[in-house]
Amino acid sequence: MTPRLDGAELLARYPVLVYFSWDHLPPHLQDVSSAFGTVAWEMATELTPSAEVSAGLRKLLEAKDCMVRAALSDPPMARGCDDGPSSA
Repeated sequence: MTPRLDGAELLARYPVLVYFSWDHLPPHLQDVSSAFGTVAWEMATELTPSAEVSAGLRKLLEAKDCMVRAALSDPPMARGCDDGPSSA
């Protein structure tokens, strides 16, 4: 069994993990991004370090970016917000 690495050690091994943060995003985008961040950190923690884990994290980042952009293009009412443009 692989010994557990702490956060700093994981970031040193997989620098791509820095791009899975979500606290800087608005709440409706945090909902989308955090699911990917949680999976990324779990996989980096649980799987034996390898080139495949690195490749998987890069592909997961690409998927996260696509989904966040999709959420950006949703009209405000479609995402459950009432902060869209007013018709007044």
